[in-house]
Amino acid sequence: TLTGEARSGDDEGNNFDPNNRQYFGFANYDVDRKHILPWHVLKHEPASDTYLSQQLNPGDTVIHLDDATGWQNAGLPHQRTLAWYGYTNNQGDTYDDYTYTRNVDFRPDTGAWAAGAVDQHANTITLIEPWSGQTIAAGTAVRNATSGSTFNYAALAGTVPDTWTTFDAVLTGEGTASPTQFRPGTAFIKPIILTNRQPAGGPTNQIQW
Repeated sequence: TLTGEARSGDDEGNNFDPNNRQYFGFANYDVDRKHILPWHVLKHEPASDTYLSQQLNPGDTVIHLDDATGWQNAGLPHQRTLAWYGYTNNQGDTYDDYTYTRNVDFRPDTGAWAAGAVDQHANTITLIEPWSGQTIAAGTAVRNATSGSTFNYAALAGTVPDTWTTFDAVLTGEGTASPTQFRPGTAFIKPIILTNRQPAGGPTNQIQW
């Protein structure tokens, strides 16, 4: 269980913004103590998890898939991210396909491919620039990955009132559907608190934990 107590404002009832925004949760780390970020585990829905139908070589401009159904062909750049599987940690353990990988072409400003670059009839994707990564064999599991929340805001993502309040969450299971779940690949966690994330220009908010 993750538990904490917090209060906004001071003893005189001042320094309180009723629209304050606070976050309380945890960060996920793998066995090598590497931070597990959203694009290491998340899939853009409703993209199909699939496989390369042809080897991807340095200099190639097109990815060939078994099935490009649902792969993002518009949207935000971070939604056009390529992840491939078979990632092995420093202990020599390889993670199952479609769970956790650090093999990701994540380009938050441009995407790995441009809007309109997915041909769902030919099951191909034209890359935004020639492939400069490692050779990836045909048959390798691949996913249309995406971004999301940096941390799991399991106990709080909202307002803290001007009275002492307990915030808690029971952390259980592995997955990405709930902020109370550990992300795939998690071996360690670290509690995190992000304070006073409300837009600038409002009243001052004092926060105590």
